[in-house]
Amino acid sequence: MLSSILVFVPPNRCVARPHHHHNHVFVVTQVDYYDKHDMSGHPEVETYPRFFHMPVLMLMLITLLNDGTLISIGYDTVNASALPQRWNLPVLFTIAAALGFIALVSSLLILHVGLDSWNPDGFFQYITGLDVGLHYGQITTMVYLKVSISDFLTLFSARTLDGPFWSSKPSPILLAAAFTALSMSTLFAIFWPAEYPDGIETVGLGAHKPHQLAFLVWVYCLLCWFVQDAFKLLVVGVLTKFNVFGINDTVAEAMQKEEESKGKTVTVTSGNKRGYQAV
Repeated sequence: MLSSILVFVPPNRCVARPHHHHNHVFVVTQVDYYDKHDMSGHPEVETYPRFFHMPVLMLMLITLLNDGTLISIGYDTVNASALPQRWNLPVLFTIAAALGFIALVSSLLILHVGLDSWNPDGFFQYITGLDVGLHYGQITTMVYLKVSISDFLTLFSARTLDGPFWSSKPSPILLAAAFTALSMSTLFAIFWPAEYPDGIETVGLGAHKPHQLAFLVWVYCLLCWFVQDAFKLLVVGVLTKFNVFGINDTVAEAMQKEEESKGKTVTVTSGNKRGYQAV
């Protein structure tokens, strides 16, 4: 889960600016200063907390909606194997790490875009066409929605090993669970009340401009989903090409290697080699 990510240390800077008085005398006063290349002194950015974290309530909602409905994976459709299978934990951990890596990087990236949203030359104002950035409450809710969406999309990518996510049709029960969880998470994010759970500012994505922020988060998550699935196929392709962790071995071959590693000599007749029988 996403934890502490960015640290802001606003500098104490000021600039002298002349004001025209009634008697045409310029008076030098002290005002707040910031420049477009370093937004740390921006009045809105100065209200950002030192560390980013989501309220416990949002984390609980992610657990209840996503993890609760993920139970429906037990009713998903699978392609039965003609040969016996066994767990290959190194392969499992490697692919899980690849999927989690893209999810983590995409979460950090969208957080950076939100925190940099007041930068006139930043990516956020470029894609939205606005001359204002996000309030911190919007950033908190935006990350909540992103994590909620990417959690479920990662499941659809993880359920197919040797092909893209569309290579295996999910069951109607799994699709219904995904629709329910993602719809509720989106509605919560849009209409979230302006409050401070755990002392953290939160506000609905539809409360301030850009009002289409929830839609932009969805588009971003879908794009990252394709990148995540492509990266999964790349990792699986490398593992398969070099037979890393014995990913191509059948159960018989895997058992033979296990016995040989213990110093025993075993001759086992194996069937077809490919098919990820050891996963």
